[in-house]
Amino acid sequence: MKLSKLANAVMWLPGFGPEDQITLPVAKEAQIIEFPKAAVHEGVKAAWPRPDASVFASLSGDVTKFDANLAAIGILRKLDEEKRQPTAEERSMLNRYTGWGGLPQAFNSEQSDDVWRSRADRLKALLSTGEHQLAEGSTPNAHYTSLEVIKAMWEMVRRLGFKGGRILEPAAGVGYFIGAMPKEIAEMSTVTAIELDALSARITKALYGEYGVDVHQAGAEHVPLPPEYFDLAISNVPFGNYKVAELRNVPYANFTIHNYFFAKALEVVRPGGLVAFITSSFTLDASDNRVRAYLSSQADLVAAIRLPNAAFKKIANTEVTTDILILQKPLNGKTANGKRWLDAVFLDDASPIYGGYKSYNSSDAIRCNLWFGENPQWVIGKLKLVNNGYGKSVGCVFDGDDLAGELAKRIDMLPEGIYTSNKEDVECGNVVKLSLTQHHSPGFRVIDGKVYEISGAEAVAYKAPQKTLERIAGLVKIREVARQLI
Repeated sequence: MKLSKLANAVMWLPGFGPEDQITLPVAKEAQIIEFPKAAVHEGVKAAWPRPDASVFASLSGDVTKFDANLAAIGILRKLDEEKRQPTAEERSMLNRYTGWGGLPQAFNSEQSDDVWRSRADRLKALLSTGEHQLAEGSTPNAHYTSLEVIKAMWEMVRRLGFKGGRILEPAAGVGYFIGAMPKEIAEMSTVTAIELDALSARITKALYGEYGVDVHQAGAEHVPLPPEYFDLAISNVPFGNYKVAELRNVPYANFTIHNYFFAKALEVVRPGGLVAFITSSFTLDASDNRVRAYLSSQADLVAAIRLPNAAFKKIANTEVTTDILILQKPLNGKTANGKRWLDAVFLDDASPIYGGYKSYNSSDAIRCNLWFGENPQWVIGKLKLVNNGYGKSVGCVFDGDDLAGELAKRIDMLPEGIYTSNKEDVECGNVVKLSLTQHHSPGFRVIDGKVYEISGAEAVAYKAPQKTLERIAGLVKIREVARQLI
């Protein structure tokens, strides 16, 4: 009997077996977090106070930041003990926590500087062993984002058409992106925040948990997010030449951390959704284009904006070349413009963004992404070879002092209204909702004379030349007839 059943099972072509019906029960995924299925317009409570520039005005210098961090930790301890929400003054103090990026001396109890050694001892005494280890581990990449850049990024996604939805902040820090979210977007959104550092996650929860923001203290690779769920992922992701502990067999498991965040976001953002991240310039400029080839197979490049080296110097105590990179996951799962940003090229010295050397006597070739070579208007400053302490690297040097004004110019250059909500996609027929009680096999289906591609519990309109659509429709009909005969 067992051999007979086995023979019966292997005789069927894939997709044509008796068990390959589209009415199979849904397979349960026990490890997936049960995220809310409520309509987007219910949103979160959006009355949280927005931090303004005055909160960060005096945050300059290592000592000031160290003291502000300790004050924020003290407030957090007090809130935990008294089991209450922060006052307006305490919110300001919590928002002044800028993390430990650029402050490795705060963890060195054996350094020669007596004053900093004393500060390091105070910090160690204040934190638990686990908190101290996580905080110390964050020093290479816990560089928080200036408010003017965050506000500009919200204006960017708003210009693209985003009005609200399911929002993911996968590297939340203390929630600067959440805090600066426009009120109109917050009122139409549900927000999920992920942060590895325990102190930062607790501060984010203290600031925004009461308003409905769902905060997870863990590495992004350890939070089992549902696929194709979010409408927008927005963040300043950590970057460095190291990998995360991704245990799943996914194509991007070995990506360096900043590239990993892009690939992970594209997995959990729905077709039509947006990913807007600040990332290392190496995402676009690396000579090896395999990461970009993968990302371009998953998403279209909407825009890339190269920021000046000093964009985060004041708040993050670092000069680093970064890009704002905006991707859109296309509705039909295909991309049209991958070649525009696939390759890194040597910049022509006649380019308006070519700056040659900074503090060197000769010129040299500068490598950058083809996108910037063809679209120099997206670079705020000039590309120069600078000394980064380890050798020469390409930096973006901006001689002006109005970064907000320069960002506003780039916002005006973005396409308008290319994003549509899932509800709008359904209303115009680009997406058809399928039954949640049935299993829907991947592939094509013809609904009301239109060709759709199955994506989970949704059918997404497939965009292709008319002859291709007619051919697919014919093959779907052959498949259905064959199933009936079987």
